[in-house]
Amino acid sequence: MKGSVGFRSDRETPENQPVSRWFQSPSRVLRRVALAWGVLFTIGMVGCDEAYDPELLYPIRRDWIINAESLEGTPGNINPPGLLPLQILDGRKELLGISNDFLKARDDGKIVDPRPIVDSSNLGVELMRALRDLAGRPRFPKIDVDDDSLNERLAKELKLDRKTLERGSVVYRRNCLHCHGLNGDGKGPTGLWVNPHPRDFRSGIFKYVSSSQDEGKRKPLREDLRRTLTNGIEGTSMPSFALLPPEDMDAVISYVIHLSIRGEAEMETLKELILERGQSAGAAEEVEQTPIVERVRSKARTAAERWLEALTSQLMPASQPDYENDEAKMLEAAARGYKFFTRSDQCVQCHTNFGRDADLRYDMWGTMVRPRNLTANIYGGGRRPIDFYWRIHLGIRGSGMPSFAPVNEKDPAVKDAEAREKTMWDVVAFIRLLPYPEWRAKLSKAHGIFLD
Repeated sequence: MKGSVGFRSDRETPENQPVSRWFQSPSRVLRRVALAWGVLFTIGMVGCDEAYDPELLYPIRRDWIINAESLEGTPGNINPPGLLPLQILDGRKELLGISNDFLKARDDGKIVDPRPIVDSSNLGVELMRALRDLAGRPRFPKIDVDDDSLNERLAKELKLDRKTLERGSVVYRRNCLHCHGLNGDGKGPTGLWVNPHPRDFRSGIFKYVSSSQDEGKRKPLREDLRRTLTNGIEGTSMPSFALLPPEDMDAVISYVIHLSIRGEAEMETLKELILERGQSAGAAEEVEQTPIVERVRSKARTAAERWLEALTSQLMPASQPDYENDEAKMLEAAARGYKFFTRSDQCVQCHTNFGRDADLRYDMWGTMVRPRNLTANIYGGGRRPIDFYWRIHLGIRGSGMPSFAPVNEKDPAVKDAEAREKTMWDVVAFIRLLPYPEWRAKLSKAHGIFLD
């Protein structure tokens, strides 16, 4: 069964109150949201209340959207603290290191501006209403995809029930908001001042996952998010939250999923409207449209189904390495991994000199990053053998790190699935030994591989 869409005047609940005064004009909406956010943050800092104001809305997206799987160009420098790379597109000339390719991506439609849509007197209001109807408010979060059966599955399997989400909003506000922002955009008051910048959940892209879904559809399992919260992310400002009570950990995981579904529905709807507007070459209001509320719900259903699918699609190795606790075998595997790593068409393309001399590049969020220096012994996605296996097999979505599962089948050394699996474990062995001088010395002595 499908429920009603749009406003529900017959079901006045706290998160679904009349909001006509908020929608008198888009600019007025934004001013009031900004004012409410400022008041909220001030109150939060003095600890008066850990719950959001009941009337506060999630702010609608007004920042640039990257509409491409990758951005070309080699930046000249890391972006400075307090500024985000995409801000240069608004004339922020103080940002250093932006390449002309980055500006060209804007002109080619790989980076698009949602503000002409959002600032439209009709579309901006309709979009905010549709998103509020989908995801509620920060005080009263929900996910309602207008499909009772799917809603039940989301509540049961992904724990997106209202009680859990309301608890999650409190935990998120207390621990996460200052970096990840009110709507999960990564632009909290602290977020601009750390590098790399906090994750923007709105794209639906997460880096450290174990799901075997297709790369463009891949979502993390709840356990992937739990692992990140428990361990933190090495080399970043993301700390460990291992001391959170289990029920709070569960609740904030649910809330992050909620923010991601809401943000992805918003982003995909905006991209669709921008494309249609460009094709019509007319004002945004004149575009032939499917109702905004239907678009938002459709995008949300797609994202939600992918999150559900991820729960049962964890990638597990077909075999285990045979070199654990055997130094000679470990060195032999690492030597084979070195040969694969240093092939001109493989890892060395990005990890120049094993990452020590890697060039800067742009990630999927427009941040200037550098491929991992694998001699530095810092691994964002974890350091267990299975963590390395997942990163090699699945890649790191959003970072430019591709999957190496589809190894060149014409290569005689990796001509079948068993050989490809063995090759990945060989690369894991090499990466595990690479940071340690004593192991590099052993590899040099046993196999004539000089890494220093």
